[in-house]
Amino acid sequence: MEIRIDDLKRMLPNPDAGHPTDDYYLMLAQYVDKLWAGMKVLPEVGEGLRKRVALDLVGYFQDVVADAGLWRSFVKMCRHLYGRPVPFYDEPDGYVDAELNQIDVQFIVWYSLESHLGFMGLVSPVDSDLLRLSHQVYRLFAYIYDDAPAASDFKPLQELDLDDREQVRNIFLTSGWLFWNSYFMRPVSKHHYEPEVDENEELSVEETLTDESRLHTTFEQPTGPLALLADEWLRLIVDDRIPATANPHRGGEHEYFTALCRATGGGGADSVLRHIRRFGAFSVGATRMGRRAWRTFSSHAWTQQLRNLCRPPQGNDYSQGHSAIRQPPFKHGFRRHGNRCPPPRDGARGMPCRPAPLSV
Repeated sequence: MEIRIDDLKRMLPNPDAGHPTDDYYLMLAQYVDKLWAGMKVLPEVGEGLRKRVALDLVGYFQDVVADAGLWRSFVKMCRHLYGRPVPFYDEPDGYVDAELNQIDVQFIVWYSLESHLGFMGLVSPVDSDLLRLSHQVYRLFAYIYDDAPAASDFKPLQELDLDDREQVRNIFLTSGWLFWNSYFMRPVSKHHYEPEVDENEELSVEETLTDESRLHTTFEQPTGPLALLADEWLRLIVDDRIPATANPHRGGEHEYFTALCRATGGGGADSVLRHIRRFGAFSVGATRMGRRAWRTFSSHAWTQQLRNLCRPPQGNDYSQGHSAIRQPPFKHGFRRHGNRCPPPRDGARGMPCRPAPLSV
């Protein structure tokens, strides 16, 4: 199942227009897909999901080459909320905001996999295969970065004036594209709001303007990895304006963690871990993927991850919305040893895995 030009153009603001860069980025997406297949990493990932992640990676690359603003805005928000450019990973020396960076590629691979799995997979951001794949994709992108053509599709976004009433239609169209079709928002929006709709039967952005239900979803529901509304994303991208409600805060234990502790005997992280492992003994069954997931839950790194979640939260104060990283990223760098958590063993990856039905 090879990536087609329609798959690529669906992610662009104007999918019906033809641009000189289309063939270049189509060839790049196909190459990334074949590179992944040839590496024999993440064998649990099916061909369709692999294609989707390859497209998201190329979407990210188009974004940073053209400075479309999606990735730049995400990094700005992460620095504002968490004091680092990307969740999970330590900021390396030489990191440049809104440029190509290896930890950015690592995050895109993780985010795309996890969101397309419906946030039910067991995808570790420090999975050894994920890091190997990300490293090779980064090397490819870095090799062609200086000569890669900037996609002209993003010019209307960059020229948008959100305070100009004469551009209302363009603002609506751009919001629809950003929410439903852009590489960065689509993984979340598609799964949470239209999981049952086939890709070939989806409404176009133009049709969204005349569909009341979809229009309400576009402007009233949060999306993306930080659970912002479409207009907040647009303000951040176009006007470089931080949403007023997205201020860092520090409080007590998160309400979800408090409820989880109460439901598992009130013993804090250790009690929760015992419950997870007890449930896992029944739920994962005897499958190869299940055994791998079980070893992951039992590993020291994942134990430390859960304990880190007990710390007072800081970051986005949204009580609604779907986001893979609405909780603060773990403060430990998993790639280092010593007083930091070592990476899980290769045999403990558990990537990706949906829980098997409970059987006793």
